Amino acid sequence: MHGEDDQICPFPTTGARSVKLLKHGTLKSYPGFPHGMPTTHADIINADLLTFIRAEATATTRSQPVAATSRA
Repeated sequence: MHGEDDQICPFPTTGARSVKLLKHGTLKSYPGFPHGMPTTHADIINADLLTFIRAEATATTRSQPVAATSRA
């Protein structure tokens, strides 16, 4: 997540490059959002974070092998 109007860590030199550091990185950019976007736009950022976390949790659950159960 990166604000495209971040004056502290400018998007072209940080946000656009940071996603390449992760093997399975995902970048979500926010036009016009500043460096402090988690505070200034908390409603949007928190909703997007929650959506991402839920999607990842669902994907992880689906990829887990089903444990065999034994019956006595």
